Amino acid sequence: MQQSVKDRIRQFIQAKGINERRFCQIIGVSPSYVSSMRKSIQPDKISSIAEVFPDLNIGWLLTGNGSMIKTGSIKTGDINIGNVKNAGGNYGIIGKGNGNIVNNVNASGYEKVAISPGGVKLNSGTQGCQDVWGVDELVKEYNALKEMVKLLEEKCAAKDETIQAQRTIIELLRAKKE
Repeated sequence: MQQSVKDRIRQFIQAKGINERRFCQIIGVSPSYVSSMRKSIQPDKISSIAEVFPDLNIGWLLTGNGSMIKTGSIKTGDINIGNVKNAGGNYGIIGKGNGNIVNNVNASGYEKVAISPGGVKLNSGTQGCQDVWGVDELVKEYNALKEMVKLLEEKCAAKDETIQAQRTIIELLRAKKE
């Protein structure tokens, strides 16, 4: 039996080392999008996936033919990235974003390359790199959740005070009744 688009998306997600929820967040869909997929995928979703993951072979995603990852250079907008090797080799990176050219960054200084529309982002592996999957968004979400927890703790404390006051009133009413 041939794999479905949903199965191939899951295979790609696993190969990227992320979970379905994070993948959905990255492409801008609901967290349950992949699990609720049926037989096909909408063109706008394909476009979002292709924009965020330019290395994914869309032909493979749709048909299962060919390889999952594109081979050769990856071109997105004004950016051309070629000859990127695994850790331990040199990154022969040539990119053009906002007129800046980055060339011959070696693997001991840089480990990850994030490709985004309009620019190339290099993350230093030796100097505390940012996560290519959106650390800034995660930090914002964390801070928002932290603030929400603080507000909920304050509400709980206020409710505890109300409950204690009501218990005191009940005790006074019982004492008055006796």
